[in-house]
Amino acid sequence: MTEMPYVRQAIEFPVRYAYGPDSSPQPNVPCGVVHEYEWNESEIFPGTGRRFWIYVPAQYTSSSRASLMVFQDGGLYLDPEGIFRAGIVFDNLIHREEMPVTVGVFVDPGEPDNRNAEYDAFDDAYADFLLTEILPNVLKNYSITDAPTIGGSVAAAPEATAP
Repeated sequence: MTEMPYVRQAIEFPVRYAYGPDSSPQPNVPCGVVHEYEWNESEIFPGTGRRFWIYVPAQYTSSSRASLMVFQDGGLYLDPEGIFRAGIVFDNLIHREEMPVTVGVFVDPGEPDNRNAEYDAFDDAYADFLLTEILPNVLKNYSITDAPTIGGSVAAAPEATAP
């Protein structure tokens, strides 16, 4: 393997990177379905409302447990014409079995203007919000695994040991 030193390129910003093939719809790749929701009942961030989306891959079946991936700034990552195109990338990688069947949860920050309070706080409020307010809506409708995934396959869950 050849090792090359890092060389900072003279680039003017903003930069738009070229997309690879996984960022565009591919022939014969089934598309997942996106469901949009609104959440206006937050007890952790009262007075806020937000949208969130659940991406369900075409290969999902309720008889098998899917992996789960959660995105902040959800609409930004899910927009098929946007800069990230996560749903399209999921479709392509899941189709080629380079990624396990994964349900995506894309959560926008609370409005009005609650992004910094949610994402930048030095506490567990946002994690609690996801675990107690958003994810229960996902878990009641979709079968999600508890096991972590590594390199596209489900890792063996650690065995419990008695204290």
